[in-house]
Amino acid sequence: MSTRTAICAVCLAALAAAVPSPVHARWIEGGTAVCTAANDQNSHVIVSDGSGGAFMAWRDDRTTWHVYVQHVDAYGYPQWDPGGVRVTDLIYLEYNPALVPDGDGGVIVAFSRSGPSWDIYAQRLDSGGTALWGSSGVVVSASSGVETEPVACTDMAGGAIIAWTDYVDGDYDVFAQRIDAAGAVQWGSSGIALCTVANNQQSPDIAPDGMGGAYVCWTDFRVDSDIYVNRVLPDGTPVNAGSGIAVCTSSGVQNHQEMIPDGAGGALLTWQDTRSGYYDIYAQRIYFDCTSLW
Repeated sequence: MSTRTAICAVCLAALAAAVPSPVHARWIEGGTAVCTAANDQNSHVIVSDGSGGAFMAWRDDRTTWHVYVQHVDAYGYPQWDPGGVRVTDLIYLEYNPALVPDGDGGVIVAFSRSGPSWDIYAQRLDSGGTALWGSSGVVVSASSGVETEPVACTDMAGGAIIAWTDYVDGDYDVFAQRIDAAGAVQWGSSGIALCTVANNQQSPDIAPDGMGGAYVCWTDFRVDSDIYVNRVLPDGTPVNAGSGIAVCTSSGVQNHQEMIPDGAGGALLTWQDTRSGYYDIYAQRIYFDCTSLW
């Protein structure tokens, strides 16, 4: 390298260091404001947009409780309406948002809606924040029970698999539904049951199986406070019909479970556990048939 070339390289490096990187243009100390509308915003969730940014949803009380969504790019700039986009024009209250990128620059939002009964709804927003499934969204499940706690993952085909808890016959059970990219439900009007045994099954979490189905786990009170899991295939068939498979039934309390795909068609699951007398953290790997590998 000549002396002149070396000097030019040093100058260019210095110039690059002196010019602020655009990725830091908006990411300021204390955080970028996503929504500062009147009254409360809470129950927020976030998923990657696959391009360095994120979709964010929350419950918003600027008028009454409704779900709003915002897309923030990799540079920290909100892409949609200031304060976010309201997902429906329903007059009823909306809670518990869950998000799934649609693979085409937009996002699917699942949520629970009150009045005249508690049901599960969904809406799809395109890359510009425009609602694609009508101004009221679509019904995921409208059973006679109280349906809450929706969680969602991709179905690998532009739609989503959504699981939730449904208060029927005196306790909470776990159900699931698949909705395609056009907003049409695939597993009946009320979804399919993943666990309907006695006592409560609550706080579900979900992970895609990489083949168009999903794993769903929950805290199960059929005996104590334990962790169970079930897998639902793309056609809506549960691996274990009606009851799920135990992941952990040790003494003490097991709860606050979370799950992710393991990248090989199974799932990884973690939870907090008091079998020692204190809260500790445990984990398990789940195989195709919902058996435990560890």
